[in-house]
Amino acid sequence: MASVPTFDPNMFSPGRPDADIQALLDNPDHPLINRVYGGLYAPGSTFKPITLLAGLTCGKITPQDQVLCEGALRIGTDPRPFGCWKRGGHGRLDAIRAIVESCDVWFYVKGMATGVEQIDRMARDLGLGEATGLDVGSEREGLVPDPEWKRRVRNDRWRDGDTALLAIGQSFLQV
Repeated sequence: MASVPTFDPNMFSPGRPDADIQALLDNPDHPLINRVYGGLYAPGSTFKPITLLAGLTCGKITPQDQVLCEGALRIGTDPRPFGCWKRGGHGRLDAIRAIVESCDVWFYVKGMATGVEQIDRMARDLGLGEATGLDVGSEREGLVPDPEWKRRVRNDRWRDGDTALLAIGQSFLQV
């Protein structure tokens, strides 16, 4: 495990000036928080295998499924395109190339085809959204969002764009 920014544990040795310790406690970067288990972050592309596994498991994705990535995808009536990290696009990819190239557009399309319920179920089956149970300190559970959560917390409905972003490890997903 690694957490940045870090601090020198010798700061807490007897005889250190109180001002040094207070400066550490007042540091706006909060170096005393172990971000591995005490922070929440969108996992990004490391989540894509979960989306793929969800689609394969429920039969909405096959390894041969092809998607044409032209660098962005328009979803519904959203005026802004959902971009791929590779602005010029990846061209036509199957599931294996989509993982290798980490193509956002492939995962937008196939994530929406798979559906939020299946992606959510797979993420939870793999332990996301709950504490590990390891005695490591103040571990945070994370969040695997779903339409009910968005209705309750955001007072809004779930959209295709939410599923597309969830499929690439963004949106409201926190681990």
